[in-house]
Amino acid sequence: ILFLENPTNKMDETTSKQIIDYLTDTKHNWTLIVSSKNKHWTKRITKELVMHDGTLLKELKNNNYVKFI
Repeated sequence: ILFLENPTNKMDETTSKQIIDYLTDTKHNWTLIVSSKNKHWTKRITKELVMHDGTLLKELKNNNYVKFI
């Protein structure tokens, strides 16, 4: 399991995308937990949890809402 907080926020866009693509490549057998405002993550993830002040607001799987809290 890799826990990452804003892992690419100090990088240029090209490098950031390359790293995100590498980390999310399906040939890697790992789980990522990422906190980031970089929108490229949302193009590469399979599940997204939206939280505010420690409360889960919504869950998306493959860009479809699973549930609203």
